[in-house]
Amino acid sequence: KAEGLPVPVELRAGNAVCLPYGDGSFDALLQFGGINFFSDRRAAIGEMVRVVRPGGRILIVDETVAPLGPVRAFLSRWVCRALPRLCPPLDLLPAGVGEATLTYSPRGLFYIILLERS
Repeated sequence: KAEGLPVPVELRAGNAVCLPYGDGSFDALLQFGGINFFSDRRAAIGEMVRVVRPGGRILIVDETVAPLGPVRAFLSRWVCRALPRLCPPLDLLPAGVGEATLTYSPRGLFYIILLERS
């Protein structure tokens, strides 16, 4: 499918904790689904920060149970205790790398972390 696009596309396989790109290679990065299962989520997020230039954006999206309303808030707390990998990994963001914003998808099935890289 990439061959039919109007822009050049290069596909690479790599490990999330050792991305095959130089520092500041990208203006933006999207990680959708999967980070909940990475073996070293802190290192992977560090790599995301490394490959995005200062002023760039990083969007991390994955499954969760959002605390939207009292019943969902109770369920979210229970899920995060039982399966902590389903909680938004805000605590894994490196200190001092930018402003992070947490939102949820409309039905609350995904967390959305937007990191504005400083």
